[in-house]
Amino acid sequence: MRIEGQNNKVAMRDYYEKPTLNLTPEQLKELAVRPCGRCETRLVVGNACICRRCQETLRDQAWNARMGRYVVAILFIWGMMIQMQDKDAVMDLYRLLELGVSSGVAVLVGSCAWAVFKEWWLFNGEELLKLIGKTVKKRIKGLL
Repeated sequence: MRIEGQNNKVAMRDYYEKPTLNLTPEQLKELAVRPCGRCETRLVVGNACICRRCQETLRDQAWNARMGRYVVAILFIWGMMIQMQDKDAVMDLYRLLELGVSSGVAVLVGSCAWAVFKEWWLFNGEELLKLIGKTVKKRIKGLL
């Protein structure tokens, strides 16, 4: 076997002992390794700001906060439903659980309606605002 990469074959491929890599400064910047911007213990490459573990941690925290808001909303509605019951009515375990399930369904339906409204607003909100603006301008001109 010859040295200096002169026609050497390793595993049916050309073998080079001294490879050359020509990269632009932008490409070198993308390949630069730097510490994570959040934990500063792991390294990130390219345009990433934080490592994958920190991303997963943030995603888990966001999920837990969202579920916490749902639980608080369910408990709030459940408490309101209990308060709205008849003063003379007997509150047994079955009725209490029925109110709890009803409050969970109310929160579920409300969150689905809110998601549908957000999607609709993203697609049609700008047009609706323009239409409202035109209508208000016409009403103001009509008053003057």
